[in-house]
Amino acid sequence: MKKTLLAVIMVAAVVSFAQAQTEQGSILAGGSVSMEFENNKRETGSTTVDRGNSFYASFNPNVGYFFMDGLAVGLELGVSSSTFKADQSDYESRNTSLSFGPFVKYYHKSNFFGLGSFAVGSAKSEVDDNGTSEVKYGLFNWRLGAGYAVFLNDHVSLEPMLSYGSNTLKNKDADPEIKTLDNGLMISVGFQIFL
Repeated sequence: MKKTLLAVIMVAAVVSFAQAQTEQGSILAGGSVSMEFENNKRETGSTTVDRGNSFYASFNPNVGYFFMDGLAVGLELGVSSSTFKADQSDYESRNTSLSFGPFVKYYHKSNFFGLGSFAVGSAKSEVDDNGTSEVKYGLFNWRLGAGYAVFLNDHVSLEPMLSYGSNTLKNKDADPEIKTLDNGLMISVGFQIFL
């Protein structure tokens, strides 16, 4: 009985603590970081050929304001960079992007949260294959996600999240009807500071 009562008191304390951080008038600031390392291979029948290695990193700082308890609206900046280097040739590509847009984030009293965002921006792709070429793109992306806020102290939370999103690139110098679309799931870890 004593253990059950202690567990109930601890859960109530955590829930009330989380609600205090997300009250109307509070500010949140932070962001998320994601990285990916890949070894690209091509399989043809029973033959496997290493194509090369790629690296992707993104940083998404944000700032928001709680217009009502649990509901924050704000702005997010997206900065990403990726490289691919081929194993069997001099081929190398570098991609960078910069985007900016609004987000809406809702924190439930159980510390689960939902996120919706979209952004516009620009991207650049450089290819070096015995001569460098550069292509510039217009960028539009959106994502919907859910996660859990783990409060580390009175003002900081660690926030793992699973999201689904889409990224659309349009070549600025080519036919405007030609687009590159990437859709998929992303796992990220963010942090927030509540003021």
